[in-house]
Amino acid sequence: MLNPDNPAQAAAAARLREEPVIWLTTVTASGQPQSTPVWFLFDGGEFLIYGLKDGQKTRNIGSNPHVSLHLDGDGRGGGNVIFEGTARIDPAAPRADDVPAYVAKYLPLIESYGWTPASFVDDYPHAIRVAPTRARVRPGPPGQARRGPRRRMRSSPNRNPRLPEASSCLSYTARADPPGVDEAPGELTASGRQQQKEVHDL
Repeated sequence: MLNPDNPAQAAAAARLREEPVIWLTTVTASGQPQSTPVWFLFDGGEFLIYGLKDGQKTRNIGSNPHVSLHLDGDGRGGGNVIFEGTARIDPAAPRADDVPAYVAKYLPLIESYGWTPASFVDDYPHAIRVAPTRARVRPGPPGQARRGPRRRMRSSPNRNPRLPEASSCLSYTARADPPGVDEAPGELTASGRQQQKEVHDL
C-alpha cells in the first residue's frame, strides 16, 4: 500500500516499523468514535494489535468493523500518516508471546510495566487485525525536522500500562494498550490495574 519509491511514503513505512504507539479509532454501538493509543506490528499488509480482555475496542469492532489508525504528526499540520480500514478479531491468531517480532519490539516496555510476555497475554488476549483500505501521507515542510511529542505519555499497548491502540519520532513509553494501549505489567495491584485500564482503555 505504501510505495517505497516515494520518499514520503518510504519515510512513513520506516515510522511504522520503528514507532511503538499508533492511535486506533473505533466506533461504539451508539456511533461515538473512540481513539486509543495502542501497540502494534505492521507487516506491510495488515496491522496486528492485541486488545485488553475486557476492553472497549474489542466490543466496538464487534459491532462496527470500520476503523482508522494514525501516527502522531509534527505538531504543525504535517508528518501525518493515516489509515482507514476494516478490523476483525482473529481467534486463530498466535498469542502475543508467540510472535517473535512483537516480543522483540515490546519486551522492554512489557518488562517496564512488571509484566512477563506470558502475563501480558493474560491481560491482552484478543488479536485484532486491521486491513487498510486507504492510506494518506502528508509530509511536513521540506527540510523541516519532525518535532517530537510535547509530552511523554506512558502507555501500554491498549492504554493499559501493562504494556496498548512504531514511530521513530514518537516518545510514548506505552501506557496505552500495549497492543492497543489497554494493559499493564507483571503483578499489578487491583488499584494499579484499574488505573491502567482508565488510562489505556476508556
